[in-house]
Amino acid sequence: MSSQLSLPPDTQGEMTPTEFEHEKLQEDIRGLYKQTPASIIGNVILVLMIAGLFWGRAPQSLILGWLVFFFGLIVVRWFLYRSFTFAEKGGLDALLHWRRYWNALTLASGLAWGVTVWLFYEHGEAPQRIGLIVSIYGYTL
Repeated sequence: MSSQLSLPPDTQGEMTPTEFEHEKLQEDIRGLYKQTPASIIGNVILVLMIAGLFWGRAPQSLILGWLVFFFGLIVVRWFLYRSFTFAEKGGLDALLHWRRYWNALTLASGLAWGVTVWLFYEHGEAPQRIGLIVSIYGYTL
């Protein structure tokens, strides 16, 4: 059994395995940024839904501070997306740079969603708690 990378039939003879791997990586990174508008819409909907679930139950200062933080993350993601679309012409090294930004922001968002459960869970009753857990779990699938 060979451990070499095999190329798709339509590209055999046109690219070396390394070139093929680089092309695939570049497309993967571009794909991350292409999904950003949908990701932003999903974040906005979920943030507003959670704020609505806990409005009147959690301290208003907690909800408002959380909203400012999350919308700050969303704005940063939007500016990163816009910057990428203007600078997308770079080669593999430039794209790897953009992937590091994407990964850092994804890590920050993931941590923020985890902290959301920690901040709000105690302020809700069963419907809010279930809504919180199911919403965030569903969003992370």
